[in-house]
Order: sequence, then C-alpha cells, then structure tokens
Amino acid sequence: MEDPDQLTASDSIVLNVTLDREADEENPDDQVADAPHYPHRKMVSWWLVVGDAKSKQLHAIKKVTVKAKLDTKLEFSLPQGEWGLKLYLICDSYAGADQDFDLEKIKVAEGEDSDDDDDDEDDAMDED
Repeated sequence: MEDPDQLTASDSIVLNVTLDREADEENPDDQVADAPHYPHRKMVSWWLVVGDAKSKQLHAIKKVTVKAKLDTKLEFSLPQGEWGLKLYLICDSYAGADQDFDLEKIKVAEGEDSDDDDDDEDDAMDED
C-alpha cells in the first residue's frame, strides 16, 4: 500500500498488487483454460476484489489476465476509521483456484472537507 501511515478520508488509497503464476514451459504466455467441453476457447481471467467481509462492502474490483507476472494497482477511498479488509483473487475459469488475503489494519484519519474548499472560493468571489 502506498503511504499506509498517512491515509486520510479525502485521499485515494492505492494498493499495489503483484500476481505470479506457474506458466507452461513451452508456451509461457498461453492463457487458455483447459476446458474441453466448453464450446469456444476460454481465456483465464481473474477478479481482484477488495472488500470487508464483516459488513459485506465492496471497495475495489478489477478484472485482469495474468501471463507469467502482472503488476497492477487498485485505487479506492475509505471513510475515517480503522478497517480490516481482504483482497480476494477470484478465477473465472477454475473452481477451487480462488484465494483471499488479509490486509494489514488500515487506519484512515479525518480528511479535508471538499465542501469547505468550495465555500472558501465562494467567499473570495463575494469579496470581489
């Protein structure tokens, strides 16, 4: 996570995710699912989901495909408080391939109100 000690409710949280997979030695970029009864070629895709299991809230979601390695970012925001989130890795092609990872406790401080900024600008305009 970028700047985990300086998170505020008015800022976006950026979660850097790196995925590695065991690639076929003969064709490492092959992403076709082994699905002989599927009527077409099926590409393996993954869903990255950041959520809170207790409140059942979804905070970020992204669909990706992974060759040998993938570096990606998930961006989301949270209100002030302490959060215990999970990163879920969900496969759209294989049952039993899903995984979940507990994220470190995220502490979000109070952020600046965007309404206050707008009011300041309006006040400055009124003075002119």
